[in-house]
Amino acid sequence: MSADNNVPKGWVETTLGLFPEQWKIITAENFCIKIADGTHNSPKKTKEGKLLITSKNIKNSKLETSSAYNISIEDFTEINKRSKVDKWDILLSMIGTVGEVCLLNNKPDFAIKNVGLFKCGDETKAKWLFYFLISKIGQNYILSRLSGTTQKYITLGELRKFPIPVPPLQEQVAITKILTAFDDKIELLQAQNKTLETTAQTIFKEWFVEEAGEDWDRVSLGNSELSKIIGSGLTEFRGEKIYLATADVQNEKIVNTETFITFNKRPSRANMQPVLNSVWFAKKGSVRKVLMFDLNSKEEVEKYILSTGFSGLKTTNLSHYYIWLFVFSKEFQEIKDNLLSGSVQADINNDGIKNIMIPKPDNNILEKFNNIVEPLFHKIQKNNSQIQTLKQTRDTLLPKLMSGQLRVDEFKESAVC
Repeated sequence: MSADNNVPKGWVETTLGLFPEQWKIITAENFCIKIADGTHNSPKKTKEGKLLITSKNIKNSKLETSSAYNISIEDFTEINKRSKVDKWDILLSMIGTVGEVCLLNNKPDFAIKNVGLFKCGDETKAKWLFYFLISKIGQNYILSRLSGTTQKYITLGELRKFPIPVPPLQEQVAITKILTAFDDKIELLQAQNKTLETTAQTIFKEWFVEEAGEDWDRVSLGNSELSKIIGSGLTEFRGEKIYLATADVQNEKIVNTETFITFNKRPSRANMQPVLNSVWFAKKGSVRKVLMFDLNSKEEVEKYILSTGFSGLKTTNLSHYYIWLFVFSKEFQEIKDNLLSGSVQADINNDGIKNIMIPKPDNNILEKFNNIVEPLFHKIQKNNSQIQTLKQTRDTLLPKLMSGQLRVDEFKESAVC
């Protein structure tokens, strides 16, 4: 230890904390080729043209383009004079939810508005900056530089002055290779899950939509031997639960488990208790706000409570995947949209759900269907478990690797496999 400042030998104190003495701290404008922030104007929407990406389109390190709109080629060209985006650039949300980061690893074809643009020029620098910006050190620094009271934002000047820790190139390459290996494996498993889901949906549509038996009875989605609406309210208990609102669910995945509610008695407001073999969907909005509890343990399921923004259906072992794929289907979304009511915000109520009539295949058909699709969902569940483990390991390593607390030669890449 140094007698003067208690800094360990081989380390230096910086504006970002302690870093190895071989690392340099340089500003983003010196690390990058260019830093810009897109147009400040509001180009008109057009039916055709090029996409305009704003801060709200950057979520969970990805571009969400479903809410983006087209602008004219003329506006697109004008914006790109200032802030043309290229492969290996980094985008950062600058207003609203500030600090969402996206790495462009493919050639882009859109313009940006009020989005921070870090032009890196090559893969290694882009990946290093990306992982630093999403790390706890990077995110904490972003939060410390925010302006605004009603709506938070970060200025272009702050982005340019952003301090970036830079290790020797060889270490930079090795660290990004390790972190990329985790993300590549996660993306591979996610792509496999998408294929498995699509396969199950295709089978469902062929069996129960396109070739449904004319002699099949039709029964209530919310009150039949196939499925029944789960009532609201919880029995009295003490303890802590993970509270899930519809905003905490995206693409049938739980994306936020940070909200806890502690109960010492029966809650005063009605909440929804998931149970094994249950299917849940948001009463408002997208069909993708759906959850399934099937292969979980009873203890795992009972960790959660759901907001009254969800409706729940208790299914049987035989009907579970049939009901899940129906709730997940385009056909259900269309039926739900037609039943929506409410002057302020559209909402489907329990009576509406009970009035949805679905085909009732006989048990032999359901059993054959389950024999085909159940292994697909088991594989999805296994992949999801592996994805969760990979994410936890990556997130544990990320701050240590990006601060030099864990040097590359101390880590074995076999841990990724």
